[in-house]
Amino acid sequence: MKFDTSFTITAIIAFIALLSPIVTAIINNHYLTKQKTLEYSETARQDTSQHKQNLFEQFLSASGKFISIPVNTLTYKEENEVINEFSIACFLIVPYLDDDDQNTMNNFS
Repeated sequence: MKFDTSFTITAIIAFIALLSPIVTAIINNHYLTKQKTLEYSETARQDTSQHKQNLFEQFLSASGKFISIPVNTLTYKEENEVINEFSIACFLIVPYLDDDDQNTMNNFS
């Protein structure tokens, strides 16, 4: 049996031409999936970081008001509001603290 090299080469080129877009699409979808996963994890990390930052800013603001109570002339109702705001801020940041800091915060508030 004799093989015609021009037919064999043509058949190989045609077969590769058929497979090439399929393989390209598979590889592209694989990396697109990886990219979307990375984007999602980055977005989640940024959201978590922003949430923690907001909680700590709220805590710092409330602690500043709490510290300035003796200096300011506040009514009893205003003092209670400041103390309540500070207590709420303390309890909101407790889950994000280390164990030692959590114990300190629980003893403090």
